[in-house]
Amino acid sequence: MATQYLSRALLCAALAASPAALRAQAAGSDAVAKARLVTTFARFVQWPAGTFAADDTPLQLCVAQDSPAVADAFRRQAAGAAAGRPLQLVLLAPRPGAERCHLLYIDDSAPRRAAPALPQAEEPVLTMAQIDGFASGGGMVEVVVVNDALRFDVNLAALQRAGIAVRAGALKLAREVLRK
Repeated sequence: MATQYLSRALLCAALAASPAALRAQAAGSDAVAKARLVTTFARFVQWPAGTFAADDTPLQLCVAQDSPAVADAFRRQAAGAAAGRPLQLVLLAPRPGAERCHLLYIDDSAPRRAAPALPQAEEPVLTMAQIDGFASGGGMVEVVVVNDALRFDVNLAALQRAGIAVRAGALKLAREVLRK
């Protein structure tokens, strides 16, 4: 019970405080805010059993981008952990390969022609992107800018099809939760 309360408190502090903190940041540090949002969100995700080979298997974070600032920000964030696992960063630029990702983030700096194909709906890969209409178009989490602050929309149906669960506390902080 105390652990659940602490997890919820940390989630609320990390995600809810982000909009105010992000407004205060200079435009050049929005890459850091994106990396922080993506890696923080991953801490509140549960992948289906069998997704990872072992308890200590790193969470493979793949980032499609074409920005030195975004690449650097994700490198710094990857030094931490998510979902109780160490993070292993794979930068997908300019041409993504056949990497095995647990979390795929597509930044708005990624050229559309070089963006990776989204995994099949049944694959347990959390997809996040800063692309207009991503969640309503079948993606799982869309990163959006609202009043100079990063927020996110969640496509609950897409998450469920892939067998991925997101803690209720994170869903409560979403700008919008799509259920179809």
